[in-house]
Amino acid sequence: MTTGAEPTMRGSATSVAPFLTALLGAIVVLLLLSWPIRIGPGDHEANKSCGTAWSINVTQWRNTPDGDYYDQAWRSCSGKRADRTTQAVAAGSVILLAVAFLGMRARRRGKS
Repeated sequence: MTTGAEPTMRGSATSVAPFLTALLGAIVVLLLLSWPIRIGPGDHEANKSCGTAWSINVTQWRNTPDGDYYDQAWRSCSGKRADRTTQAVAAGSVILLAVAFLGMRARRRGKS
């Protein structure tokens, strides 16, 4: 016999979903910003890291046989750094929308 006053697990689970989504999203954004950026201006420098989206380090290209690689590495790394930052901002925007949607849905279920 139920009186209808018992708490349900369904309501508490839907209120946790926005928090977990935000936490997972923050982890994804941090990973995007901290993963090394790899560039390869020449075959012998392929897949070397030039830093992360937070800091650029292209010193390993300074002493290449052709001095032009340093400038190419700087341009390529700067472009990929901007791309990585854009990806992180886009992921953050999608996550904010998901958290807002899940929070709205949880409030709507709580009222009914």
